[in-house]
Amino acid sequence: MSDSPLHDGSYIILGKRWRLVFVRFPSLGRRRSKDGECDAPDSPNKKIRIGKHLHNRPRRLLEVIIHECLHAADWHKDDAWVETVSEDVAKILWAQGFRLGRTNPE
Repeated sequence: MSDSPLHDGSYIILGKRWRLVFVRFPSLGRRRSKDGECDAPDSPNKKIRIGKHLHNRPRRLLEVIIHECLHAADWHKDDAWVETVSEDVAKILWAQGFRLGRTNPE
């Protein structure tokens, strides 16, 4: 069993099912790789892919998950808008203490 807090799952965004998966993206050179990507909402078996390399960068991981979920919710928003909103929402959640792997009793 892996100690990683990252795990794949199936989620509904605006009535459509998406599979969230953590993957190893190919290198883009100079030790960089893509952080995330989202399939078009009309694709069968839609996936949101998040780079496994982000496991040690929890705030960036939060931003990327929000970013790709926003693309899933509104495919037609341009990337600049999505980037700004995802960073803003991640800042708010981070400031409120949301962290990867913490349990929160409800």
